Amino acid sequence: EYCKQRKLSYNTIHGYVTGIHHFYEYNDISLKWKRINAHLPSREKRIDDRAYTHEEIKKMVDIANLRDKSILLVMASSGPRVDAVPSLRIKDLAEVDYDGVSIYEIRYYRLSNDEYRGYCTPEAKKAIYDYLRWRKQCGERITENSPLFRKEFSRRDDMKLANAEPITKASINHIVVELLDRSAVRPRQRMTPEELQRGLNAKRTEIQMNHAFRKFTISTMIRARLEPNAIRLLVGQELEGMDSHYDRREQSELLEEYCKAIDCLAIDPTFRMSQEIQTLKVEKGKMEQVMERINKLEDKILNQ
Repeated sequence: EYCKQRKLSYNTIHGYVTGIHHFYEYNDISLKWKRINAHLPSREKRIDDRAYTHEEIKKMVDIANLRDKSILLVMASSGPRVDAVPSLRIKDLAEVDYDGVSIYEIRYYRLSNDEYRGYCTPEAKKAIYDYLRWRKQCGERITENSPLFRKEFSRRDDMKLANAEPITKASINHIVVELLDRSAVRPRQRMTPEELQRGLNAKRTEIQMNHAFRKFTISTMIRARLEPNAIRLLVGQELEGMDSHYDRREQSELLEEYCKAIDCLAIDPTFRMSQEIQTLKVEKGKMEQVMERINKLEDKILNQ
């Protein structure tokens, strides 16, 4: 009843009850949980959430520094959960090429049960390259075990420069909040005295701070008509039903599927256009090769 009076959501109250349930079970104390769960509020949607748009992400990217820009573009083009980003190391990146397009294959949750491989766009790859080049120019010695995204440091502090610490989830949250506010995509919401009295410290909005990047990636892949199971595998979701036992496609097949969405996932319109030009050049080259083979066959037939 206390939680209901504070108008907390179903998920919040359910989380509290689940924690208490585990505590009592661990201590071998039995309670009538069916009766307790009957008092839980009904599950209801408080707000209609949505994904970021290309324009909103571009506004944040345009005012971000090299590190933050590369983080945003990886999250927007690869769609990882935010807790998968801090643990990334240089060795988790592998350059791959497909039809003249060079991108990164990213190994998330290395050596864990949740491990999977995703990809990022050429635009994100270039942002990572610029960021790592800047770190080298600052004097950092980057190895395969260096964190992909590190905490901020002073160039004058040789100790911190040499000992790179990976960025934390809390830091990524702070980065996104600041960029949302500065870009006016989602200005910081001020709490009313009534809300503060209820114990709330943040307002719900239609844009989920980090998860909206993942929604953007998945929604864009759907619009690009990627195969549904391929989308789930590319963003680290479990397959459903029998597919979880029988879908054993090769990583090269997932790469082929991902490349269908590269143009749609590009944030900068100019980068998108340059990518389309590159694709047209590759297709033109293939067409020229086909025409050359046809001409050779015609000459061979005429000379017989």
